[in-house]
Amino acid sequence: MHLLDTIRAIYAENLTCWLCQAPIIDHRYTPGCCSFEKRLHRLSVDHVLPRSLGGSDDIANLRPAHFSCNSARGNRVMPTKRKVEENNIEFFK
Repeated sequence: MHLLDTIRAIYAENLTCWLCQAPIIDHRYTPGCCSFEKRLHRLSVDHVLPRSLGGSDDIANLRPAHFSCNSARGNRVMPTKRKVEENNIEFFK
């Protein structure tokens, strides 16, 4: 199965770019999908750990992304978000 088909099957109707959190419209079903703007926002498969840094095509390493977001990210690794403890009084002591 092609990587795009795999991502479409897994995320089905909830295609959201994991980089910018905006919806991804699957332009396969949109007439006139060759405009520049639509090409930038089309679905692409992004690797959490880029292949150039040892990442694989395993489904656990793949996420849906806009083509433009994926291209802008390049082969950089995304920083992990720190979990903030709500009402963590110990932090202020």
